[in-house]
Amino acid sequence: MIGISDLKLTVMKNAFHALERHYLPKHTDGVDGRYGFVPYKIDDFIELLAEAWLLQPSGERKFLDVGAGIGTKVLLADVLFNSNGIEIDPFYVDMAHRLGVKVDEQNALEYQGYSDYDFIYFFVPIKDHELEQKLEYHIHSSMRPGSYVAPISAALNWDDFEDMEKQKGWYKKCQRNKS
Repeated sequence: MIGISDLKLTVMKNAFHALERHYLPKHTDGVDGRYGFVPYKIDDFIELLAEAWLLQPSGERKFLDVGAGIGTKVLLADVLFNSNGIEIDPFYVDMAHRLGVKVDEQNALEYQGYSDYDFIYFFVPIKDHELEQKLEYHIHSSMRPGSYVAPISAALNWDDFEDMEKQKGWYKKCQRNKS
């Protein structure tokens, strides 16, 4: 027999997938070397959010989705965090705004606000491997110590950064190089 918690999760997952299917088939090509919509499993994302909550259980927590699309992950994260997304494609930004989701039209490679966030999430926002690496180096260099990043399907090996410490599905930027 299915439990009420499992049933609630199934309903939520199906609702979000229906939302994505409703808005996204109309526009799937990416802009300027970026991917169009690439889905990430809701279950895995919810697990990341729970891990983030446990990593920083008190105080205001700010969450950023890089390459947010229509903002479904921002919408989910907003339940636990002060959440925002950035997206280069004006079509997706418009869809996010119609849904009441906080997504700003920004080029992630030029974005200067990464240090404002406690948790930064991205899932393959750029097709071009070299541009994706450039983005990840930019995010790393812009993060403040004590903040976290979840680089899903990353172009770089985040274990190689001397100042990053793996904590569950996240990497924490340390004050100085790890020992």
